[in-house]
Amino acid sequence: MQNDYRFRWAHLQVNSLQDCTSDDAVHDWALKLPANLMQAYDKLWQTIKRRNRHDVALAERAIMWVLCSFQPLKSHILLEAIRYDVVGSTVHRKESQPQQRILSLCQDLLTIDQASGVWALPHASVAEYFESKGWTSWKCDAFAAKICLGALESPQPERREESNFTDYARLYWGKHVGRYDQYLGTTRKRKVDTDLTEALARFLVSPGKSSANYRKWVESECTGGEFRPTNMALFAMCRYGLYYTLRDWWQEGKITEDLALRRNEEGLNSLALAVQSGCMPMVEHLANLIDVRHPDANSHAGALKTAIEENNLKILEFLMSNTRANVNYAPRGMSRYKSRYANTTAAQYAAGLRPETLQWMVDQKRIYLERENDNGYDDGNVLIAAVSEAKVESVEILLQAGANVNAAVHNGKYGSALVSAARNGHLEMVELLLDHGADPNLPLEGGDYGSALEASVATRSNSYGEARRKVQQSLLEASANPSAVFNRGEHGSALTAAAFYGQKEILRDMIKRVGRSRATKVLRNSRHPSQGYFRDQEEIQRWKDTATYLADRVGVDEDILRRIGLWNIEPVRIQEGNYSERYVVYYGEQASTASRASGSASNSHTTPDARGERR
Repeated sequence: MQNDYRFRWAHLQVNSLQDCTSDDAVHDWALKLPANLMQAYDKLWQTIKRRNRHDVALAERAIMWVLCSFQPLKSHILLEAIRYDVVGSTVHRKESQPQQRILSLCQDLLTIDQASGVWALPHASVAEYFESKGWTSWKCDAFAAKICLGALESPQPERREESNFTDYARLYWGKHVGRYDQYLGTTRKRKVDTDLTEALARFLVSPGKSSANYRKWVESECTGGEFRPTNMALFAMCRYGLYYTLRDWWQEGKITEDLALRRNEEGLNSLALAVQSGCMPMVEHLANLIDVRHPDANSHAGALKTAIEENNLKILEFLMSNTRANVNYAPRGMSRYKSRYANTTAAQYAAGLRPETLQWMVDQKRIYLERENDNGYDDGNVLIAAVSEAKVESVEILLQAGANVNAAVHNGKYGSALVSAARNGHLEMVELLLDHGADPNLPLEGGDYGSALEASVATRSNSYGEARRKVQQSLLEASANPSAVFNRGEHGSALTAAAFYGQKEILRDMIKRVGRSRATKVLRNSRHPSQGYFRDQEEIQRWKDTATYLADRVGVDEDILRRIGLWNIEPVRIQEGNYSERYVVYYGEQASTASRASGSASNSHTTPDARGERR
């Protein structure tokens, strides 16, 4: 590092030597060499400061932008940014300047990376120099925030294919203010930039209202559902952690419980957004404002899950200790946690995302290990959630804490932890659960499958075929009963499911274990879904080969084949969307119609809601 600084010092002296013409000038130059790199920069900066004050201000704006921008600025974006000059809480737009003029003005304090075309500091020591002169990051952020807000209040240029400074302002105004606000939270002085506060108040208007410019920003493509509806400026305040910069708004009672409980389009309220920003004083304020028992508070589930996602144990501990937030509560309307995470409890979310946080919750005795999630989530309890996400560490934590490996849940897609592991093809997880006493023949009380073995074979896909076969063998070696008949599920037995989905190899193994007579009896008392779906001709052929095997090698008659869904009809090709297609067999009243229509490759059908296969 020291050598690097010496090379940088030498580079600057060589550049300055080029200004000398006569021997006498060179002699004077040698007598005035700066002692170190910081003095060399000081000499450069003093040269700039001797210029006209407007030129000095222009250089300051360029350097401050490079020091604090959230992304490296392309030349045309920086040249546009430095046109804005701050005057109080507003900005004035100056004339444009060519790139070379700014480079000449800033001398060796700024450069343009030739490979990427972005403005940059030529050396890390430049940032150190300006910081020593009081150009701290918070000062630059306050400056940049006012420029961004002023740009969003100015007439917007027509949309161009190339990004411009307005795009930068839309993306980062809140982050610049937020970073400045973070600084205010770390110092006792906390002398807020009143011009910035005034600019914010003009842009936001109030927590429950907004300006036309704010609404235009929310409606731009740079934002998402977290800031909608557009009249709720409180969402931006919380998401970016604007607490000290708008301290009066928080202290004057402008934010009520009703306002704080309103949700954005992603299902999160202001407390969850404040957790996302990491602003502890704001979190505390909102937590004191919102009654955790309020029906719309969802027991602070959104805030808890956000703290887990952000890995903020300090806020998580505060919420659990000071607000009685419940990590076992299954929330509603949490659309931000899309698909399978929408209705998960905080405990389940931690189990699937952060085992170390789960361990902390267990140590704090906050998790009810046998509590079921009755809110439509795929995983009925916290152990099943950990299994479904293949988090071995989380599963081990829960088992060690006393979770019942044979809990037969009433809710969710999987009736037990073993069913989830088998269905998702997680061999390591299956073996771990079996080693801890999981019963492969456990009578199930809920879910889509009658047994773990059925869940494993109930797919036509050959993806991860080897891993799935190992799962099935592990279950059979653990005495899973292929001939067990159950009322749950779409098939009535694992044998029938294997036949229906064309899994001939595992079907042959199961029949060898139970014998042809027992297998035939089980198949005779089985059932099948109302439709059967296939991705391609290969899956269709496996389905047909399985029917042939059962008829020719096992002696299954046509009546039994029909009972288990192996009908002698040709699947129909259907179109799904603009690109994908697959094939379907319709049973029951549609069968004869589908069979007649199957000869036409151009036929297309609307896919029924009921699916013959869950993938």
